Amino acid sequence: MNIILKQLMLGTASAVALGLYGCGGGSTASPGGEMGGSTETVLSGIAATGAAFEDAIVTVTDSTGDIVGTSSAVGKDGFYAITLKATAPFVLTAKRPGADGASESLVSVIASVTGSTATANITPITNLIAARLSPSGDPSKLSAELSEKRAILTAPNVNDKVNEVQKFLGPILTATETNGTNPLTGSFTVNGAGYDRLLDSIKISVIPASTTASNIEISIKQQQADGAQPDSIQFSSADQATAVAVLPSIDKNKLVVAGTADRITSFLAQLTRCYALPLATRVDSAINNDLATGTAANVVADACKTAFFGNNPGNFKSNGNAVGRDGSGNGAFGSLFKESATGVQFSQGSYEFTRENGDIVAGYKSKDSAGNETYDTFVLRKDTDDKLKLIGNEYAYGGSVSAYQQIRTFVNDVPSSYYSTGYALKVPLISGVAYVKITTPKDKTLTMIRGSDGMDFPKLNASRQPVQSDGSLASTISTMVPSGTSFVRIRSEYENATSTASHPAARETGLFFTSEDATEEQISKYGNQSLWVFTYYDSNNNVLATQPYKTRARANTIAEMRTRAWSKLDAAGLSYLTTNFVANTATPPSNNSYTKLPASDLLTPTWEVPSGALKPTEVKLYGKAGPNADGSGAKAQFSDGQSVGSTKRTVTISCANGSGEKHCVSGSTGYTTFAIMTGLHLWARDPSGREYVNFYAAYNLN
Repeated sequence: MNIILKQLMLGTASAVALGLYGCGGGSTASPGGEMGGSTETVLSGIAATGAAFEDAIVTVTDSTGDIVGTSSAVGKDGFYAITLKATAPFVLTAKRPGADGASESLVSVIASVTGSTATANITPITNLIAARLSPSGDPSKLSAELSEKRAILTAPNVNDKVNEVQKFLGPILTATETNGTNPLTGSFTVNGAGYDRLLDSIKISVIPASTTASNIEISIKQQQADGAQPDSIQFSSADQATAVAVLPSIDKNKLVVAGTADRITSFLAQLTRCYALPLATRVDSAINNDLATGTAANVVADACKTAFFGNNPGNFKSNGNAVGRDGSGNGAFGSLFKESATGVQFSQGSYEFTRENGDIVAGYKSKDSAGNETYDTFVLRKDTDDKLKLIGNEYAYGGSVSAYQQIRTFVNDVPSSYYSTGYALKVPLISGVAYVKITTPKDKTLTMIRGSDGMDFPKLNASRQPVQSDGSLASTISTMVPSGTSFVRIRSEYENATSTASHPAARETGLFFTSEDATEEQISKYGNQSLWVFTYYDSNNNVLATQPYKTRARANTIAEMRTRAWSKLDAAGLSYLTTNFVANTATPPSNNSYTKLPASDLLTPTWEVPSGALKPTEVKLYGKAGPNADGSGAKAQFSDGQSVGSTKRTVTISCANGSGEKHCVSGSTGYTTFAIMTGLHLWARDPSGREYVNFYAAYNLN
């Protein structure tokens, strides 16, 4: 097959509306101009989520599953173009590298084509159409399903799904005045107006839940009170259109202001220019070993100062932190004071929502000079020069919440391995804060107390009730003891779905499980931007502050977790846990067993990443050790975390003693005699902020 690839400049190729009539699904050309034979056809469109789907490569597959066209990387205008000879129907996939070793993809379709040009946009809306066309509900599988003749991409069928999706989106289409634009073939540009404003104003998630269906959410991104959840609808890809609710009525005046996407892009370019400068230019404080300490006043480069509201880094405040870096490495934008941060680039900006005061929450990707990448969000405020600049959330205290999914793998007790899903709620130790109460999106109340490294949930008994140090029920918050975890497990199931063992909460006391498991349906109905309200108290039970936080994505159901591939320890990594396992010790860390740590070496685990799995970017060792120099005495929990690049498959975990325990020998070259290992985890994060952990338990359950 002769394939000619060509990148065309925007505006040079005529965009002709794709005809949703005629034949589709055949492997040979039909009369009257169907692509095939010797006819060249220019296929073009916009790949965007509101912002351009920058850096993506578009591939086109035909009904046999062959790749018949590939584009150049999508640029800042979102435009792609491919010249090819092939026969419709087609599945188009725009895929780009994401942060933390992840990737993102959007799918679109073409049923049939007449003429020498065709338009096919690739957006979250076309991805939703693809999900409705896929018998599995998974857009990424549509190409294979088409080649296996399990998916039907005739013009009438595609047109039906377009009409269904337009119905679901009705109110937001009305609010953005885009009812008349065909999502597959309509003409638009990435400028924050018109159809692009529509894309900026919606968040669509499609999560495979089985071999026959995906869970879908459509939510509205707009200005709203900090204590409000966005409007949204949830449904299954397998639901009939008549069973799917329509979005509620939308106030168009609350939607994103036109041009916001361009302002976010300009801001990220400004921040990139700041970090392109060497450390000695960014700050004027003394530098030792490529590190500096200082405050906002020490940030002197104009390229850096103008990234902050009022051109003054001193105006920034987020979670109680001001710009600066102290001797312990604490402070907001501490990377400004590190030479290793020189060359960090910021890109892939996205509009998330607008706070009640008008501040913009924007997503972004950062990439350092070593190639390590991550996703996060900024809070930006429009300045007098009409530019968006850093202001922070202006909260007095630290806090965050993110969806958290874990496999707890028992290498020496395989039948006990289980899945847990829920949320990680992170609050640092803060002077004067005795405890924090958190109101969940379901109006439940959780309590966090002071732990060794941060605020923890209380330790629970087999009945999921807080206990005090002697194991009896805790009658007050002050008598609760920390569990060592800030992960609330809202549902857990054994990896072996047919297991008849007691619920993990009854067998693994000490971890934090909700009083009863949420159902799969209840979890699927959590909003992606779910609201969690943190209230901070002092020891006299006085309220110090109340701060609302919103997630970027909901937790997975267990069924959704089961569809995923997971990174895992390789044979050598597993061998260490099995050969150094000790059962029935007199001083057990948990359930009468543990794993020994090396005396003269540090732990150096190795792992593998199966196809489709997220790549770990953190490895953490968990254990217990006493307060004495040899690690003896009443044991306290410790953890040593090590960040790794997404291309790495091994790392030596550094050792550092904590408060009330000594697990490292002098010089931190090995572990003390009585230090024991209780677990090891491989941590990864997807582009939506969900965290995935394969936790290897270094003990057995009773």
